[in-house]
Amino acid sequence: VPGKGLRELFAAASILAGRRPGVEFALVGDGPMRDEVAHLAAACGARVHLPGALPPAAVAQWMAAADLVTLPSHSEGQPNVLIEALACGRPVVASDVGGIPEIVDDACGHLVPPGDVDALAAALADALGRDWDEAALSRRFSRSWDAVAAETLAACDETIGAHGAGATPCAA
Repeated sequence: VPGKGLRELFAAASILAGRRPGVEFALVGDGPMRDEVAHLAAACGARVHLPGALPPAAVAQWMAAADLVTLPSHSEGQPNVLIEALACGRPVVASDVGGIPEIVDDACGHLVPPGDVDALAAALADALGRDWDEAALSRRFSRSWDAVAAETLAACDETIGAHGAGATPCAA
């Protein structure tokens, strides 16, 4: 959809293709802009893969093969795709909107103003030219089952403490 910043991404891809002739992009997913995206991909001057909508295992393979993941959206909440990218050890370039700054900082990628094609192209070029510590990126949001269990227990304890052991918090 237009709000995902795909037009800006392909404009940035055109700039980047002039600076890094071997650069390739992959856009995994599908939507109402399918035909426009195919046209933009063909015109941008970079090699672009458009595998379409895929099952999670195939998406994971594309992400594992990537050098970085980008999300140039105009608005977002806290997108799981960025957490998944970091869990895969991939740096990210994303728009400075919504909950994205809670996930992305200089240690794991770059934030760019939404809609700023030049900033997006520069951030992509910089991220591609930098050596990233894949293991450090993957540890950033990783949690063990014990940590998840401890967090769940703490949330339950907090709820019981706030409402009393015998209280029904959602009583009508």
